[in-house]
Amino acid sequence: MINGTNCLNKRVQDLFCSVQLNVNNPHFLIMQGRITKVLNMKPPEILSMIEEAAGTSMYEVKRMSTRSTIERKDIKMKELSSVVKEEIAPKLEKMKTERQQVMEYNKIQRELDLLTRLYVAWRYVSAEEKGGVLETLEKQLKEKEKLEAKALANQKNIKDTLASEEKNKKQLAKSLKEDKALPQILFILCNRENDATGTSPSELLVGRNLPRPGDWIAPG
Repeated sequence: MINGTNCLNKRVQDLFCSVQLNVNNPHFLIMQGRITKVLNMKPPEILSMIEEAAGTSMYEVKRMSTRSTIERKDIKMKELSSVVKEEIAPKLEKMKTERQQVMEYNKIQRELDLLTRLYVAWRYVSAEEKGGVLETLEKQLKEKEKLEAKALANQKNIKDTLASEEKNKKQLAKSLKEDKALPQILFILCNRENDATGTSPSELLVGRNLPRPGDWIAPG
């Protein structure tokens, strides 16, 4: 404890060393009976004792401690430099390359989004423009289909009418052949047509599959 404050032992030792009192190697006092030992010391031992007595040994200890710390830091720094060079630097280079690729991808993605929006807008405008054309074509197609349906209906009606007339014609021809008054009727009709056109009864009956005028019986 120094001045009522708890301190580490090293701080206490430094305090004593600063006043030339090294409690670890108490050479600042030469006890009676140790003079002979001091006189028999080797030069390095005498130098150490003098440095302790002068108070410079404290700085030597700190210098050695600091040098040891620096050496340890140098070793750690070399290890860190090796790790940076062998492991971190390649990863950083790879990350830089990946960053460039990501930036390029984002740029391409933005351009793609822009082109996509432009394409969608163009499709919408084209659809709007084609919508009117398609609507007109659909109307024309519907009109054409109506006309075709109407023409087919008319054609069917005509066929039905012709078939009905053909059937009536056949029935009329059959009835006329079976009717006993046919010769007299034909004679009168042919005479009338002859008076109007100047055609003989034989010429009028050509292709009609009816009795010739020679077979007729004139009315009384």
